[in-house]
Amino acid sequence: MITKKLLLTTIIILMALTAILSACAPEAPSPTPALTEDVLPTPTIAPTPTPSPTPVPTPTPEPTAATGVQGHIAIEGTKIDYPVTLAEDNDYYLDHDIDGNKTVYGWIYFDYRNADPARRRNIVIYGHNMKDDTMFGDLHKYQEEDFFDEHMEFEAEMFGKRYRVRLAYVAMINYKEYNFIQTKFKNDESFLEFINTALDSQARFKDKEYIPSADDTLVTLVTCVSRSVPDKDLKRWIAVGRVVEELGSALNETAGYTSSSD
Repeated sequence: MITKKLLLTTIIILMALTAILSACAPEAPSPTPALTEDVLPTPTIAPTPTPSPTPVPTPTPEPTAATGVQGHIAIEGTKIDYPVTLAEDNDYYLDHDIDGNKTVYGWIYFDYRNADPARRRNIVIYGHNMKDDTMFGDLHKYQEEDFFDEHMEFEAEMFGKRYRVRLAYVAMINYKEYNFIQTKFKNDESFLEFINTALDSQARFKDKEYIPSADDTLVTLVTCVSRSVPDKDLKRWIAVGRVVEELGSALNETAGYTSSSD
């Protein structure tokens, strides 16, 4: 039979064990705190605007006369006696004849820019230097001073009118050094400078009586030089005249113009 003393001792031991176990038991874990960060909102980066291309101005179209035959040129003492054509560029008649057939002879033709009446202070006419002296081959006769002196004048029909033309000078020109086919000039001063530069520094032979005027209309005949000339690809033989008299309407009917009735 359990005595009171034993019972009391047992109770004390149990209470001591309970206290020990309570002291050793792990605490209930605290809830994991919500993590907070000072996170800046992702900045909205404005996309770099694609630069607008610089607008390329649309060139004002140059007024053009009708293409096709636009004149005629004949020089006494040479084989030069041809209708003069006009195309939309300066390439077509390099290898096409007046009927549009492919040929190494090409044809005699105006610079396409001369279609614009505002660009006729210098009317430029091209032709090949052919070995048989056709086209503008005979233009090289002007390399002889006697021929120059004796054949300074010729007639030319251009854009419906007939003119008497007198040579101002002839020259072999490097076209990278002097832009002899210029057709547009800022003012009268630049036009006169254009003429005087050629007379002073380019001319092989020239009309010693010629005094340039801002009212002049130049007619520049252009052909290639011979194969034996150094740097031949950069050089052209030219004969430059100026209109000295208007003779009336053209005698030959050309594209866009009616022939004279006289």
